[in-house]
Amino acid sequence: MGSFVGERVSGSDLSGTENRLGTGEIRYTSLEYLSEDRTPCAMTRSGDALVLRFNYHAEKPVRDPSFGFRLYTDLGTLITETGHWLHGLHIPHVGTGDGHIDVEIDSLNLVPGRYTFSLWITGQGGKPVYDGDVRASLDVEVADVYRSGRMLDSRYGLVYFPQRWRVVQP
Repeated sequence: MGSFVGERVSGSDLSGTENRLGTGEIRYTSLEYLSEDRTPCAMTRSGDALVLRFNYHAEKPVRDPSFGFRLYTDLGTLITETGHWLHGLHIPHVGTGDGHIDVEIDSLNLVPGRYTFSLWITGQGGKPVYDGDVRASLDVEVADVYRSGRMLDSRYGLVYFPQRWRVVQP
């Protein structure tokens, strides 16, 4: 999972993940990091647009599944928890076989570092758990997000906010 020095990856193979929770009727098989045009990202930088593609396999048809994730810092601090239901989307049915869910992020406003996803698939209301606590890493690289010639790094916190400063003098 994630990348190592000298190696760049555009996702994580989740098919061999151990210690998964859940019944297994639906399982995540991989997580891909894609650009806006859906091509693999060899590197993700602060401020990049990013598409997270959650690939899954369903052993049998499932009604009303709920897909979601949590994102943590490398020290275990929760950054966000989200799912499709927060955006008012309803998935009434998933058929047998392979499929995927795309999450489009306009600007990844995380400072450089390694982050950990915890993925899950449940029924509505969280029960039953079909697949849970599946872990994957995301490495975010430095970038000149403010176009000032200064690189943003972890000394500036966990997230940055796109902003503009104006100086008004009398």
